Amino acid sequence: MLKSLLVMTVVAVAPFTVQVQAVEHPIGRAGALVRYCDADVTVRDKDGKLVVVAMAKGWTVVTARPVPLDAVRPGDFVATINRNVDATTGRASELRLFEPGYRPEVGTHDMPLPGTSITHGTVVKARKSQAGLELDVTYPGGGRRIQVPADIQPIAYDVHPRDFAKPGVSVSAVTRRDADGVWRAGRIMIQP
Repeated sequence: MLKSLLVMTVVAVAPFTVQVQAVEHPIGRAGALVRYCDADVTVRDKDGKLVVVAMAKGWTVVTARPVPLDAVRPGDFVATINRNVDATTGRASELRLFEPGYRPEVGTHDMPLPGTSITHGTVVKARKSQAGLELDVTYPGGGRRIQVPADIQPIAYDVHPRDFAKPGVSVSAVTRRDADGVWRAGRIMIQP
């Protein structure tokens, strides 16, 4: 029987150590906002079913906006889905700059599509390249070089007060299992 957890592998190659961590893949939830409180958010999904999403303490409301490649700076916490070039390098197919304080996970994890990883970490170096942008991204236990093609549109997030999210708006949330076994989201994103 297949398990959703991957076997932990450590690959040491200079200048980075890449640690592909055991991870349960997050579960996305989406729908029209019905109501919210400190502990949870209720949405009506595309099938009309009410879904209650448990929320982490201090959860936030965000909207996404495109930013230019040169907006990426050292100190930014990013997420990128990337095609594996080698053990320490990936070529981005998307790049997201998270708002200050939001750290959904860290590290490089295998994605279900073979040869593809997702990397969450802090940019320590950003430099222009002939192909676009090259980032050195670090996280506890390792790091990864990310090649960002010039045609990739980075996405950044703006934080809003919770009452910015009105009943009826389309929202999405990414849930991850926390230490007590509950799938929780740290934020909801208002969809355009």
